[in-house]
Amino acid sequence: MDEPGVVPQPTRDTHSGVLGKGTSIMVVSTLILLLLNLVARVVIARNVTTTQWGEFSLALALTGMLGIMGAMGLPNAIARALAFERDGAGRRRLVRATSTAAAIASVVGTIAVFLAAPFLASGFGDPGLTIVFELFSVAVGTTILSMVLAAFFQGMEKAEPNAIYNQIISPALFAVFAAAAIYLHLGFDAVILSYTLSGVIATILLGVYTARRLGPTIEHGPHDDQPLDRSAHVSLAELTITLFAVASLNLLTQYADTIILAWYVRDVAIVGYYTAAMTIARLFLVSNSSLMYLYLPVSSRLRSTGDMTAVRKSFVTTARWTVATTVPLFFICWFDPLQTLRFAFGPNYGAASAALQVLAIGSLISVVIGPSPAALAGLGHPRANMVYGIVSLSTNIGLSFTLIPKMGLLGASIAWTVARVVYPGLCLLHLWIGYDVHPFSMTFLKPLALAVLVLTPAFLLLHPHVSVYLLVPVFFFAAFAIVLLTFPATRSVERGDLAILGAFESAVKVRFPRLRRFLLERVPSPLPTPATK
Repeated sequence: MDEPGVVPQPTRDTHSGVLGKGTSIMVVSTLILLLLNLVARVVIARNVTTTQWGEFSLALALTGMLGIMGAMGLPNAIARALAFERDGAGRRRLVRATSTAAAIASVVGTIAVFLAAPFLASGFGDPGLTIVFELFSVAVGTTILSMVLAAFFQGMEKAEPNAIYNQIISPALFAVFAAAAIYLHLGFDAVILSYTLSGVIATILLGVYTARRLGPTIEHGPHDDQPLDRSAHVSLAELTITLFAVASLNLLTQYADTIILAWYVRDVAIVGYYTAAMTIARLFLVSNSSLMYLYLPVSSRLRSTGDMTAVRKSFVTTARWTVATTVPLFFICWFDPLQTLRFAFGPNYGAASAALQVLAIGSLISVVIGPSPAALAGLGHPRANMVYGIVSLSTNIGLSFTLIPKMGLLGASIAWTVARVVYPGLCLLHLWIGYDVHPFSMTFLKPLALAVLVLTPAFLLLHPHVSVYLLVPVFFFAAFAIVLLTFPATRSVERGDLAILGAFESAVKVRFPRLRRFLLERVPSPLPTPATK
């Protein structure tokens, strides 16, 4: 339900084009990110021992967690705060304050991890982790800086800097440097260093881009002429504190099961098996996270204008696009987890097959729920995000300590799966009750149901007879094409989908008028409102 006293809603659609263009950029960059990350990890996993792969995976998880926690919630806070500003002077003040805080956090985070490396290694009973943590320490600082720099543009509803520098250049450099280190037989330390070096170079390039482009970008915002409703305004300080807690809680939730598993089994090889399954399961979440990246400032800006109708429509549209990219991956992982792991990591990681199936369930459900955490923060409820994050983390830790001693890998996957669903589920419940925001419209449910009805018998028939791991990508793209076809087949095309087509046409400099007419004919007619009956 809308709050009383909101300002008049704008009469023009200010979100479909932004989400359409942003989604096109993020989907392409996400697919590239998936490929590059997979290539880098596969190259490493196939050319180092399982113990070294476990050390790399554990260090990557821990330093990545520390890097995002070290950002103190600044990326989401500044993106949300910029959406509520309507003049360049206000935005410049926010950018200056955030830049200073990010620089300090980056230096402190790097030094702290470097000095703590021996203690972290001894905590996991593996002295060999000391050098790994020391080499990864610089990555903590670059993670903080790159996230905050990209967030300045995120707040202005521009996805390109994050897509280009954080999702393409950085993983591309990592893949190249890691492959070179292995090909030249430079040793495991050089492989570790390749990750840090790629982050440093990408962050420097993003810094140069920011210095050149940020000033004109924030001087004149794309929606400065829109009305402003201050009732949902939250200060940058409060956003930073609460969203820092949210980011920290979410990261602890993501990695608590892995760390508790490592602490119980005292065998980094087993952690490596679990990380292999988790690497594939997190592919589900990359698309979701990428779309939530842009949905946070869009929902904030729409709330600042009082346009709750657009918030509801954009929530459904964003959920549909995310599900379209993840349903095919779920069918691949559920029906043939062994071949999926073999395709990605080789024959030594089959022990994680059952864990991958469980992780896939949790990942899919959390995606189907939609971008509820970003929407809740965008609408001005970061404290609620924090409370629900606490519940999710408590669930993961409690289940991990209960199940891992008895069930090992499978217990860790169950703990993560339940916690992964709890957080966005509680956020969605809050949105549904408070604002009637949810993804379950007919344009969402009909294509999803048709996709499941078509893909389930297809995979049931193919799986016993065609289980060749090299066909995994073929199955994925075939399933993805089927999911896309369900939108026009069920007459569930939305105007936001046409915005994606427009962005694609602009990118390739080719028009598809017949396809546009075909899709436009399948856009459902809006239901009459009580005022127009």
